[in-house]
Amino acid sequence: MFEKQSAKEKSRMLNFLLSNCTWANGELSAEFKQPFDSLAETAMIAAHASASKMGDSARFEKWLPELDSNQ
Repeated sequence: MFEKQSAKEKSRMLNFLLSNCTWANGELSAEFKQPFDSLAETAMIAAHASASKMGDSARFEKWLPELDSNQ
């Protein structure tokens, strides 16, 4: 969907998602704005867990770090 958008719409979406973008030595560096930074971090943890066969529990540590009394 992103690829089909006009340049103006792509710019709006990137401004909504990203901050602190820099281009240096032919490499783009960008940071996600909140809450997208947490989602990106969780996706990376899940990818590493899948690659190392850690199972589903590692996917949710960020969102469900420990059980509480209200189970």
